[in-house]
Amino acid sequence: MKKQSAGFTIVELMIATTVLSVILLLVTVVMTGIGRLYYKGINQSRIQSNARSITAQMAQDVQLSSNTPSKGSAVVSGKAVQVICVGNVRYTYVVNNKINTNGYKHVLWRDTPAGGCSVAAGADLTQATPSAGDELISPSSRLTKLDFPPMTSGLQKLQLGIAYGDDDLLTTTDPVQCKGGSSTQFCATSNLSTVVVQRVTNN
Repeated sequence: MKKQSAGFTIVELMIATTVLSVILLLVTVVMTGIGRLYYKGINQSRIQSNARSITAQMAQDVQLSSNTPSKGSAVVSGKAVQVICVGNVRYTYVVNNKINTNGYKHVLWRDTPAGGCSVAAGADLTQATPSAGDELISPSSRLTKLDFPPMTSGLQKLQLGIAYGDDDLLTTTDPVQCKGGSSTQFCATSNLSTVVVQRVTNN
């Protein structure tokens, strides 16, 4: 009498292989999702930190200035720029433009001109180093909004928006936000609004 050898049938092996494939697929999907969340968090944290740093710098300039912030526009080296003067401090900027694109080597430059700040004269953002100052926007990011609404009772409101990502990942509405989809890890936005008390007056 022949003994039957123990083992798995073809059907059982196929079932086991299918189950293993499903498990591996689920693990891959989960790991991909975790990776996207990780990079999304890194980019969002970097943008938030950059926005807070700029807001803090501008708030300090307003607090130490005895003048109401003024704004205007200028054309420098054939490029249109926006200018905000906070006392002697000048902010020259372009909105919705990344560094080193469209002829702009900078997008938010802070400096202190020797002859004083004028809203009709901005820094040359087409130059690698426009003047003795600092670029405030981090690489691959863009300024989406910068505004100083009129001051009331010594209180100055500051509105700032920064975005990271390509044009097709961002909305064109105000405030600029990331569009949904599978590429959200490559997009991040920050929109801050704060009120500053002007400490120095002309009394």
